[in-house]
Amino acid sequence: MRFDNPIHDHGFNFPDIADFPDVRHEQRYQDDKASNRIIEEIETRQYQHMIPLVDQLIEHSEKQMPIQGDIERGFIQKWRKLLTKTLNFYQTFHASFMPAKANEIPPNKIFESLFERGWWAGTCNADKSLAELLKPEIDQLLEKPDGTPDVGSYDRAIPNCSKDKNKQAQVLSILNTHLRKMGVLAAATKYNKTGKLLVRKATLHVSKPTDKHLFQTYQDCKTISKTTNLHMDPKESLIKGSLYLTPVEEDDGPIYYIDTSNRWMYNELDSIFGRAISVGCYCYNPISRRSVFRLPSRFRKSYLFGRNILDGTPEQKMLLDKAKRITNKKYGNFSIFDPGNTMHTGGWPKKGHRVNLQIQIRM
Repeated sequence: MRFDNPIHDHGFNFPDIADFPDVRHEQRYQDDKASNRIIEEIETRQYQHMIPLVDQLIEHSEKQMPIQGDIERGFIQKWRKLLTKTLNFYQTFHASFMPAKANEIPPNKIFESLFERGWWAGTCNADKSLAELLKPEIDQLLEKPDGTPDVGSYDRAIPNCSKDKNKQAQVLSILNTHLRKMGVLAAATKYNKTGKLLVRKATLHVSKPTDKHLFQTYQDCKTISKTTNLHMDPKESLIKGSLYLTPVEEDDGPIYYIDTSNRWMYNELDSIFGRAISVGCYCYNPISRRSVFRLPSRFRKSYLFGRNILDGTPEQKMLLDKAKRITNKKYGNFSIFDPGNTMHTGGWPKKGHRVNLQIQIRM
């Protein structure tokens, strides 16, 4: 939600998630005059009135699509709860900014790249020491057999990088020391404008060609596109980083960013519903999809949109033409980005594996 450096004519529109080819036979709400009146009210009223109006939409949809028991009610409750959280954030977003203090931080090349492009990449010399420190955990993930992870989780990852709390603290200390010297923390703080940021979490992640978490959206479907798993995160107000602990080139599943997408402006309701539905649903089976397909098409958006962008379409070509793949040879082993606004994905190796730390930089 960047307002200080916007791009309006970017040409991207979030697809209706009910238009995915494998699910077109599934029932979805057909807009009518009554729902259109509620939509008009949602678009013109203040945020605090939106949730009761959404409840009206759900109730109204039952005439066409009766709710299928407690399971569907649970899905509705989940994305509705996230919708409330997203609305609360939007209501306080401007108040959380501290531009005066941010302006006191001198700009550097990292900030300028974040501001213009949504990401920056370079070399961090902490990779070898961290790979050595975390070798037992890395070996554990490399030896983990293939399986199907729970929706919302990775095939091979350790949150906080280790179960050893002393080791966790060591990793955070090493990262903060190196990223402070590199100017990354100052750049992130200046860009975010919400107060001093530090590395607060580092998740150890191993990617293999057999991973299944990339396909959790429409998990039961067959159609896969080149942009599958391209997404934006539902949360804002934090910065993320990725540090490779093994060499990463084109076949190793490099992270990639859609250049300048952090500045792309969308209809605000697309963003609000897109953030809430993305992790509130995942559309991974018919009943989860039904919970959001009962919304009018105007609101059937998700920030997990990559699989909806089909191969050979102009939309996909436009996105892939702007993709910047972070390989060691071209950019270095470290990158930082604005995850809530910059389109990104990675970790889809064609062969071998990729080991990296996913880093959260926040207050």
